[in-house]
Amino acid sequence: MRIIHSKNHPIYVGEESLRFLPEIILKTDPSQIVFLYDENSQQFAAPLVDQLLYAARYLKTFDKDSIHKIIVASGEKHKNLKTVETIWTELLTHHIDRQALMICVGGGVLCDMGNFAASLWKRGIRTVLVPTTLLAMIDASCGSKTGIDFQDYKNLIGTFSAPEAVLCDPNFLQTLPQRELLSGFAEMLKHALISGDYQKYCNIETIDYKTITPFINESLEIKNRIVLQDWKEENLRKILNFGHTIGHAVEQASFHTKQPLLHGEAVALGMLAESNLAFILEKFDAAWFQKIQNLINKFYANCKFSFDTEAVLLYMQNDKKNQSGKVMVSLPFPNQLIDLDIEKDRELIIKSLQIILP
Repeated sequence: MRIIHSKNHPIYVGEESLRFLPEIILKTDPSQIVFLYDENSQQFAAPLVDQLLYAARYLKTFDKDSIHKIIVASGEKHKNLKTVETIWTELLTHHIDRQALMICVGGGVLCDMGNFAASLWKRGIRTVLVPTTLLAMIDASCGSKTGIDFQDYKNLIGTFSAPEAVLCDPNFLQTLPQRELLSGFAEMLKHALISGDYQKYCNIETIDYKTITPFINESLEIKNRIVLQDWKEENLRKILNFGHTIGHAVEQASFHTKQPLLHGEAVALGMLAESNLAFILEKFDAAWFQKIQNLINKFYANCKFSFDTEAVLLYMQNDKKNQSGKVMVSLPFPNQLIDLDIEKDRELIIKSLQIILP
């Protein structure tokens, strides 16, 4: 088990990290505890959390009226103000005060949304994040970003709010379907490409709990180093958006199909399309582009689907990362960061998207 020191909070990484939860609760000394789950984490993770806390005998010292559980619907389509209002209504019903602690147990949607709701409740209550998916461990657990979707646009409303602690216990990954692991793996590939240390990923043949777990700490360390240098995403941290400008747009477009993409699947396609655009614009040389293309296609070739390019362009125009109306893309090239203003390159964007169509 390792502890990564992020901005103002520790990230516990590794098997058995969940066992530190009673100690963290004790340190925060909350007036009340609110456990936030979604339908999936309530089924698979809540029993483990309850067993741990009651075995530690800590919750028995609390009045039962001071411990509350909120369960919300699962999935990206519920990452919105309506669900946040449901959380706030529950907090109001239980008279949750400013000294309370919210423990968010679930995937990236749940962690983003729960931390967002907590950051605004009575101007902010403390949180602990317990990510239960690979995507949440690699992405949502580090960086202190919170957010919800608004009117069909990804993470348009959000705050920066650091939790008290994050507990990334890989044991939760044993309950995940292979597709969910593959979704989180895309963010790991992104970090590897950014750092330049990606060769080991080329040798992975099967995405499963055993092959992925050894890379979690390393991947989080890469992201954390960037976050610590640029917490508010004013410069260097923009590189973590690699694949997300086109990826978010493609993800939104997929919601209108019979089988919507998972976030990581869309990011993988976004990295491929953005790299193709950089190659077309002669910002990437053929060798670097080919390495990215081979790596993405190895794992995500089956994620390609037919979509309306005009719809993707519209979603890109309202991306939260845009500046002064300009569609911005950040990409890694060995030893440097490339920023592209692609607003004026409409036809080239359309051309670059062809590589992720079936």
